[in-house]
Amino acid sequence: TVSGGITDDSGRPIAGATVTALNGPRERPPQRSALSTDKGQYELTLKSPGYYAYVLRADAPGYAPMLVDVPAGGDDRIARLDVRLETGAVLSGRVVDQSGIPVAAAHLTAKRDNKFVVGETMSDAEGRFTLANLPRGSLELYAAARGCANLAGLSVHLKSNEQKSDMQIKLAPSRSVSGRVTDEHGHPMPDVWVNAVSRENPSGPNTSYAHGRTGDDGLYRIDALAGGTISLNCGAYGYDWAGLEGVLPSQHNANVTMRREAYGLELLARVVDATTSQPIENCTVHSSPGVVKK
Repeated sequence: TVSGGITDDSGRPIAGATVTALNGPRERPPQRSALSTDKGQYELTLKSPGYYAYVLRADAPGYAPMLVDVPAGGDDRIARLDVRLETGAVLSGRVVDQSGIPVAAAHLTAKRDNKFVVGETMSDAEGRFTLANLPRGSLELYAAARGCANLAGLSVHLKSNEQKSDMQIKLAPSRSVSGRVTDEHGHPMPDVWVNAVSRENPSGPNTSYAHGRTGDDGLYRIDALAGGTISLNCGAYGYDWAGLEGVLPSQHNANVTMRREAYGLELLARVVDATTSQPIENCTVHSSPGVVKK
């Protein structure tokens, strides 16, 4: 059980704040949530966290979201976590293309630790945007717009209550990578997860990221990538990760071959009498790579 109070900068209780427990390597659907009372108090009963520790998130209108690690403990342990919410920082600016032309309807996302979303907005007809109620500290910006390469992980550092209004986000034209994913026998592999990361300037901070899946014929196409170097990774259950590196826009036929994992394969079979074909019970079966012994 986790309980505590939600207050503002002056220590006054905040009623109606949403307190959510998150658990996982990315911001998965909330495990538990509650609203603070008129006195700003909340209480959450959490299941065993498993491999990943819980992160407590507190949100209230007009305040920056706050993320707090939940201390590890037994199932019956009661942890006291008081959370103080601050008036958030404001980040505004413009989204433009490589020629400086405004980009309208760009979707912008601010994240903490590259996983927790702390702000979202859209650019207007002149490419202008405002992200309000942002927490202080280091954040990462993501941007996506039709016809442009996705922008991933642009770092920005904000002070408490800072009003930063001179941000310019420049989006590169969209490029694509396509190809076919096959197994070691040349058979097409459907429903393979394909991740692509591209970087126009190998020494620069900005990257673009996009992903997709192969069709029944093993073919895939991923758009919204910047030019320059690209890293491609493919994943499928029972197979080793496979990929390649190259330079866009030359990688229009980026074909990938995947091979079975050396370990983790499952063999289902029956042991029978060679003469009568009757099943043999309690027979010990040993295996070594490529060989099954009875």
